[in-house]
Amino acid sequence: MVHEHRRKIKNYLINKEVQIPLIVITFAYTVLIVLTAEIMVMMPFIKGMFAPDQEVQQRSAQVFIETFNLIIPSILVIFVIFSVYQIWFSHRFCGPMVPLEKAIRRFSEKRLDTRITLRKHDFIKPIADTFNSSLETCGNDIDEIKNCNTTIIDLLEKVIADDAVSKEAAKEKLKEAARLAQMEKEHLDKFIT
Repeated sequence: MVHEHRRKIKNYLINKEVQIPLIVITFAYTVLIVLTAEIMVMMPFIKGMFAPDQEVQQRSAQVFIETFNLIIPSILVIFVIFSVYQIWFSHRFCGPMVPLEKAIRRFSEKRLDTRITLRKHDFIKPIADTFNSSLETCGNDIDEIKNCNTTIIDLLEKVIADDAVSKEAAKEKLKEAARLAQMEKEHLDKFIT
């Protein structure tokens, strides 16, 4: 079921307990990677500034300052891009957790009509599809058990209600009830408790 998005502003921090640490850790790794790359790029110029030759020192210092002035804006752009991407990624990952949690809660209340509906590009859509098909299979098995149980009850009520039933006819109806009870048992044996 597809719902039209009616809110004007999206809520990008859906599950703050999960998203904020995820964003902070990713940001810390990004800082570490960028600083390591910057140190690796600047290291030859830093070494050159401590060279014995005065001309090499001046040239290295000049190139260091020029390179540093060029790298700082690019580092800021990288941080902004990674931050926006991380918020988007965590939104796509944590957004489906809300309907997933609600569906599991409804399932624990023995509601087999529960379904998880997610957006088209959510990352855990395959998990939701598996959950939905599992619930459908479980619901079908329970419907079969209910039908067998209803038939058994009907057969037994007919045997009890009909005084004119011969012993042979009663035996046949009881055999049918036993067969259906066996089918019901086989369906119940599928469930692991």
